[in-house]
Amino acid sequence: MTSVARLPMSARSLPALRRGNRERPGFTLVEILIVVVILAILATIVIPKLSNASQTAAENTLKEDLRYMRTQIQVYRFQHLEVMPGFNGSDYDADTFRAQMTMATNINGQTAAPGSDGYPYGPYLRQLPANPLNNKASVEVVSGLGQLPDADSSHGWIYQPETNSFVADIPGVDLGGVAFANY
Repeated sequence: MTSVARLPMSARSLPALRRGNRERPGFTLVEILIVVVILAILATIVIPKLSNASQTAAENTLKEDLRYMRTQIQVYRFQHLEVMPGFNGSDYDADTFRAQMTMATNINGQTAAPGSDGYPYGPYLRQLPANPLNNKASVEVVSGLGQLPDADSSHGWIYQPETNSFVADIPGVDLGGVAFANY
């Protein structure tokens, strides 16, 4: 009878361990590179859409601010015997406009702190909103019936009481090609 030499347990399992290392699940370098390339392609598609989303949001905020401001200007006008806000008794100016829109007023357009006796109207705004495209809350008041000045971003808004015009002081066009002056 021939005797079979038996190897110790650790020596017999060595080839199985080596084989098991090769069969163990995992990712190869090529597979990882493919995933990275796919993620890069997706990023090039998504990032421009996200940057346009912030511009679109700012444009929509601008439209909403203009709608709200125009509405509040009309409310003031109806409550003050057809006199537009900003009238100081002889002319229109930006400081009077801001005060009349953000403070309580009487029928003559005189201002006082909200809740003051004899000043039943307003305030129409908590504060004048900043233009979301240039972050300026100032108003350029243009008196007369002439054409509005070209937008130059020197203020947040341009207001012409005689023509009931309230527009953004932003040159250029939006993502859809519409001039900001036509909002």
